[in-house]
Amino acid sequence: MLGQVFGHFRVVERIGAGGMGVVYLAHDQHLDRPVALKVLPTALPAEATPRRRFRQEALALSRLNHPNIAVVHDFDTFGEVDVLVMEYVPGVTLSERLHAGALTEPEVLAIGAQFAAGLEAAHAQGIVHRDLKPSNLRLTPDGHLKILDFGLARLFEGSDTALTQTETDVSRPPGTLAYMAPELLRGLAPMPATDIYAAGITLYELATGSPPFSGSRPHVIDQILNQPPEPPKARSRQISDGLDGTILKAIDKRPDRRYQSARELLVDLQRCAEPSSGAPFVSERRVSRRNAVIAGTAALVAGAAWWRFGPAADVSAAFPPRGWAVIADFENRTGDAQLDRIVQESLLLALQQSSYVNVFSRDRLFDALRRMRRPDGERVSERIGLDVCRRENAQVLLAGAIEQSGEAMRVTVRALAPSGDLLFAEVAELGKKDEFFARVDDLARRVRRRLGETPERIQQQSEPLDKVTTRSFDALRLYTQAVDRIARGAIDAAPPLLQAALTLDPQFAMAHRQLARVLQTVGERERVLEHLERAFELRDTVTARERYFIEAEYHTAYERYDDAVESLSLLAALYPDDLDAHYELANARSSVGEIERAIQSTREMLRIEPHSPKASELLVLLLAQDSQESEALDEADRAAPMIGETPRLRWGRAMALMGVHRLDEAREQLTGMEKESPGYQGISRLYLSRIALLDGRLDDASAQLLRDLEDDRRAGRDSAELLRRYLIARVEIFGAMLIHSSFQEEMEANPEATLNGKGYTLNPDEMLVMMKIVKSFQDGDLDDATNNVRAICPDWPCNNGNLSA
Repeated sequence: MLGQVFGHFRVVERIGAGGMGVVYLAHDQHLDRPVALKVLPTALPAEATPRRRFRQEALALSRLNHPNIAVVHDFDTFGEVDVLVMEYVPGVTLSERLHAGALTEPEVLAIGAQFAAGLEAAHAQGIVHRDLKPSNLRLTPDGHLKILDFGLARLFEGSDTALTQTETDVSRPPGTLAYMAPELLRGLAPMPATDIYAAGITLYELATGSPPFSGSRPHVIDQILNQPPEPPKARSRQISDGLDGTILKAIDKRPDRRYQSARELLVDLQRCAEPSSGAPFVSERRVSRRNAVIAGTAALVAGAAWWRFGPAADVSAAFPPRGWAVIADFENRTGDAQLDRIVQESLLLALQQSSYVNVFSRDRLFDALRRMRRPDGERVSERIGLDVCRRENAQVLLAGAIEQSGEAMRVTVRALAPSGDLLFAEVAELGKKDEFFARVDDLARRVRRRLGETPERIQQQSEPLDKVTTRSFDALRLYTQAVDRIARGAIDAAPPLLQAALTLDPQFAMAHRQLARVLQTVGERERVLEHLERAFELRDTVTARERYFIEAEYHTAYERYDDAVESLSLLAALYPDDLDAHYELANARSSVGEIERAIQSTREMLRIEPHSPKASELLVLLLAQDSQESEALDEADRAAPMIGETPRLRWGRAMALMGVHRLDEAREQLTGMEKESPGYQGISRLYLSRIALLDGRLDDASAQLLRDLEDDRRAGRDSAELLRRYLIARVEIFGAMLIHSSFQEEMEANPEATLNGKGYTLNPDEMLVMMKIVKSFQDGDLDDATNNVRAICPDWPCNNGNLSA
C-alpha cells in the first residue's frame, strides 16, 4: 500500500488500524498537504455491512464542522477500494497517552471540556457516536482534542433520516463493552445520554488510569447493569470532589439522572477548572464563556504558544534532574541527505556537556532498538522514539525537523513526554555554514533551560561546539557519518571517513580518538598510539567529558593504569550517569587488581541501564576473573535472554566454566564464539590453549601457543604476545613438576616416554608449590619462582634450572 496513489493522494505511511479499516498518512498532491486516508481494502459487495458502515461514517462526518471533530475532505471508491479522506491529526490517542498512567486533574478537565464541546456539536446534528473511548480520541502536540471514528454513528430518535439505519444484534450491540451504557445492553435505542455515559467512563479512566469495570465479558456486563462504580476519588485522593461528582453523574446507570446534554457536562467541567468555584451545577449563563474556558484549560495541557514561547506547565515535573532524553531522527526536508544527522550529532555533543541532562548515546539507542527487534538501519521516527522512551524509562523524546528557508535552514526541536504530549518546542535558523555551530550551541542551551537546568549551570558546562569539535563543517559531516557507521556495527567503514575528516582538520581531537579506538579493534598498535598521542596533545580543545576519556585511554595504552583510574574516577564523579565512564572505570580498576571495585562500577552501570549488553558482559568476565564462578554463570543466564549470546558473554561464561573444571562446556563456548565472531579468534585460541594446559595436554598447548605467538609478533599484538609467553612458561613449569613428582620412576626407566595425554596429576603439596611458582612468575619475581621449582624438582633440566635464563 505504501507509495500507492488513490486519485491525487499518495500513501506515505501506515499510522493506525481498527475494525473499520486501516488509516494511512498520505500526501495531497493537489493542495500539498498531509491527509489521513481511511481505507476499507477488502473487495466486498456494495450492500455488505462493513461498506455500509464505512459510507455511513463519511456521511456522518460530512455533516459536522467543529474544531474538536476530525474533518472529512472526501469519500470515493477506487476500483473496489473505498477511501475516506480526512484531516490528518498528528499526536497520540488517549489510550496511548494512558500508557504513562493517569492524567492530572487539569489535564482531565482541559481534555474533557473539548470532548464535551465536540459531542455537543455532533448531538446538535442528531448524531450519536456509539463508540466513544480513549483510542478514538486523539490529542495533538499542542493539546487540541479531536474525536475520531464515526463508523458506528447513527441518528437518534427525533432527528431527520439522512443517515442509513444499520440493523444491529441487540444481544451483542456494536461498540466496546467497557464503555457501553446499560440501556444499550438492554437493547434500547442509542441517545445523547448514551454518548455522555461513554464520555464519563472515558473521563474516569483518564483520571484514575483504568475504567471502573473490568474482567470477563459476563462479569463486566453484570457490573454495568447492576453494580455501582467505585468513586474515582476512592482510587486517587488527588481527584477533587467536583470532578468526582461530575464523573459519577455522567455514568449514572439511569439515563434520566445523567447530564441531559453535552452542554451541561461541559459547564460542570468548566466550573471544576475554576479554583474559586464551588460544587458543579448547571448554569446556562456560563455557556457563553465556553470558548474562553476551553482555551484556558487547554493551556494547562500544552502551555502557551507551542512553537517557542512560554514554558509548558508540567516540564519540571516531567523531567527531573539527571533525567534521560532520547533524540529521534529528524525529518529532513532539505536537499542535503546528511544534514539531519549532522544536526543530531551536534545537538547530542552539545547536550552531553550537561551533567543535568542525560542523553542516550547512539550505541545505547541502537541497543534498545535491537531489543525491540527493529530492523537494522531503520529510521528512528517520532513514533519509534516514543516507544524507546516508554521501554527504557526515558523522560523526554527530542524530535524535530529541518527545512530549507531560502538560503537558511530552519530546525525545529520538539520535546515530547513518553505519552506523546508536547512539553515545549524551540526553533533555530541555522543560516550559513559559518553560523552553524553558534546556532546549534544556542539551540542546545535553550533546550537545556526548558528542561529545567539553571542558567548558571548551563554557563559552567557549555563550551562552543567549534572549539570542542572542529571549525570545519565538512569535517564534522565526515565524523558524523563515521560515528553512525560504528554505532550500527559497520566498523570497517569508519577509518576512511575519519581519516578524511582529519585531512580537512588535523586538529580534530575527537576524530583522532575515534580513529584510535577503531584501529584498536584490529590490533594496529603503532597507529593507535599515533592518534592517541595526537588526541592527548589536543585534549584542551575538547569538552571536559571527552578530555577525561582521552586521558584515560592514553594512560591505558602506556599501561599507566593508576593514572587511568584517576581520570575516569573524576569523570564518573562529574557525570554520575555516564555509562561509558563507569565501563571504562571498571576496566581500569580491573587492570590495577581492584576487581571488587571494578565489579561495583559494573553494577552501577546496570543500575543506570539494566539491559546494557556492555555491562552484563563485563560483569560476567569480572566475576569469573574474581573466582566467583557460580555468580558469573548465573549472571550470564540472566543476561542471555535480553542481549543474546554475544561473543563477550560466551567468553565470560567459558572463563567461569574453566574455573569449575567443566572444560568440555568451556571449549564449546569458545569454539562457538570463534565460529560466530571471527574477530574473536585470537581470544578463543588463547583460552583453548589454557584449556589444553588444564586438561594435561601439554604438547598440544605448547604447539598452539607457539603458532599463535608468531601471529602476535607479525600483527604487533604486544599484550597478547606477553600473555602467551606466560602460558608457555606455565607449560614448562607443569612439565618440570610432572617429571619429578608423579612419574619419576617411569622417567628413570624410560627417559624417552612422553607425558602428553596421560592425565597426570599433582598431589596437594605439589599443587601448593606450583601455585607459589605461578604467583611468583606473575609478580615478576623469577628468583623466587626458580627456588620453588627446585624445591620439588632439584634436577629440573630446563636451562639448568634457572628461570631467569
